[in-house]
Amino acid sequence: MDKYIEALKGISYSDWVKLRMCMDEEFDRQIGEAKKQIRFNGVEKVKRTIRHYIN
Repeated sequence: MDKYIEALKGISYSDWVKLRMCMDEEFDRQIGEAKKQIRFNGVEKVKRTIRHYIN
């Protein structure tokens, strides 16, 4: 973490906002792609949870 903090030394607030926005957009894109690959397979866990709340 120290190397990232050191690399940002002297960055202006305006540049920081731009960098943060670009990083957030890229992570959001990657998260969106990853979500497309997720498949539900927790049938038993959901059944137990439902039983817990019904009983």
